[in-house]
Amino acid sequence: MALNDIEALLIDLLRSGSSIISISDEDEDEVPLDGMWTELRSQILRLPHDDLARFPTVALNCAANVPEGKPVSPYFYNLIAEITDLRHAFRVVSLSDVSYAPASSTLQNNLAAAVIPLDQFLGLLPRLIQGIGLRSLRWVTKLSSGSDPEGLEHDTVMAGLAFALARSGRLSDSELASIDANAIVRLFGALHYSRQTGMEAANDLLTRAILALNEQVLAARNPTMPNHIMNILRDSAAPGVHTFAETLIFLINRADDLLTQVMVLKAIYIILATNAPLFFTNDLRVLLDVVLRRVLTLELQDVGLRQAFLRVLRLLYPTVAPYKAREVMQMAHHIQCAEALGIDPDSVRIACDIASSVELTASAS
Repeated sequence: MALNDIEALLIDLLRSGSSIISISDEDEDEVPLDGMWTELRSQILRLPHDDLARFPTVALNCAANVPEGKPVSPYFYNLIAEITDLRHAFRVVSLSDVSYAPASSTLQNNLAAAVIPLDQFLGLLPRLIQGIGLRSLRWVTKLSSGSDPEGLEHDTVMAGLAFALARSGRLSDSELASIDANAIVRLFGALHYSRQTGMEAANDLLTRAILALNEQVLAARNPTMPNHIMNILRDSAAPGVHTFAETLIFLINRADDLLTQVMVLKAIYIILATNAPLFFTNDLRVLLDVVLRRVLTLELQDVGLRQAFLRVLRLLYPTVAPYKAREVMQMAHHIQCAEALGIDPDSVRIACDIASSVELTASAS
């Protein structure tokens, strides 16, 4: 099948709203829609190298031609996951333990399906975010009627794709601007309902997608770009924000890759700095325990991560004092004494601030 034929089939599949599609003019042969997507994937993987390199542009154009307000088929996003290395970018120990791990080059070479770099599909991200939010409205309808939503495996793939795409490259300012406040509100709603439906993997991945989108906004070239994510987090009544905060505590307690830890700590810092009442007291105490444990195990060269943990602790301690006051003071003194061993001056300065905070809190009680 030539690239033009694949494009025509993809357009037909995106337009089809039924579970079957005709593959002949006489309408005699009808194939289940998921079977047609499987066949399309097979045909894409058989394309010559030059045509395969052109397929991302074809896919982006086809998705862009789907009318606004109509979700792009989840089968389409599943297709993108299958012809890129997305499925091998995650190691899934259990549904509640999903973490990011770039696939090794050896693994990629052994996988015939991993043929197109994921960043070639970065332009799909704004529409994908809208699609996740619109599909979450279907969950609400199903739940309110007492029936279980169907096809939830597609939602997990879409959540993982959103996270991976957001980390694969930088969106243009115009692409970022197309992800408006309503889309972010619905994304948080999807996060909320993923918890209600027991979709732990989707919940984890949606949280990571939100964190990665926040990084996109922070890196925007336009300094006036509104940060809809942080605006929503300031509204403690918004659906999904408490779920997001709870998942942040879970992630910082278990994530072992640098980028996830930094993204989580940035979000926690902003929440604490704005005094948004999203964390329960017990969650804050768990967070303090995690920070104390992690800071003391970091290597000398882990400068950025150590500073991120310490900046969070500087804001965190007054909210839970006098909890673990002695341990916090010991940690601060440990950092100060390590200056002679080459620990960075900013970490020492922040540790001094933390020690002063412990002393001030103790004297005031």
